[in-house]
Amino acid sequence: MGCASSRELGAEEKAIIIAEEGLNFNKISAVEVDTVFRRNNCNGVIMQAHLIQMSNQLGFRILNSGCHMHIQGFYQTLKSAQGTYSIKDLLLLAILLSKGRADIKSRLIYEIFDPLCTHQLDISEVKKEILIRMLTLASNNLPKLVCSEQVASEIEMKIHKYIAKLLDAIDLALEQICEMLVIRGKIISQDTFVEVFSNFQYGQLVTTTGLRTFLLDIRAKNPRKYGRSSNLSQASVSELPEPVKSA
Repeated sequence: MGCASSRELGAEEKAIIIAEEGLNFNKISAVEVDTVFRRNNCNGVIMQAHLIQMSNQLGFRILNSGCHMHIQGFYQTLKSAQGTYSIKDLLLLAILLSKGRADIKSRLIYEIFDPLCTHQLDISEVKKEILIRMLTLASNNLPKLVCSEQVASEIEMKIHKYIAKLLDAIDLALEQICEMLVIRGKIISQDTFVEVFSNFQYGQLVTTTGLRTFLLDIRAKNPRKYGRSSNLSQASVSELPEPVKSA
């Protein structure tokens, strides 16, 4: 289903990768995070105490550490008004950033949004629940982990423009991914989801760098005026608050 992009990673993407590594999920297997997160949720909700417990068990970070000064602020954006977390958001984040084969990661992602194991998700549900979450997480939220302690001021400025470019391509990316998924109809089975996400550009769509590269490639092939993200893109994105700094 296509060859891997030959796009060379820019300074902005390299900075984001380093910032993401501060969360430490890249050292954990997707299967392990899936098992532990599912064990520690109650009706799809994860409490702060459970997040701390899982962090200690698996070794991922939830507190600012060293030059990674936006971690706490990032997790704040995932909290509900009740101070809890949705397992959908946390587990999707963990799987995208963790280690594992594309077929395994895509299967685990599908299962997050198919709790009754129907293996039959409507394309509208896949688009709204899975794809928008994945694309906005990769293009808007995670890039804001980069902070002034990690990069020069000019790179920080470039990252703001980089985020805008990524958001500008979200709607078209949604269309293209949906077109690939409906190869056998608008009811998407787990097998179809895994097939598409495993094979497209060697599993590009189950990593955050791959998702951002996909967005940049789409934008390059379909130029439009900069700074005019569509209504769907804007509605899909929530701005991060000011990051919480450690004392």
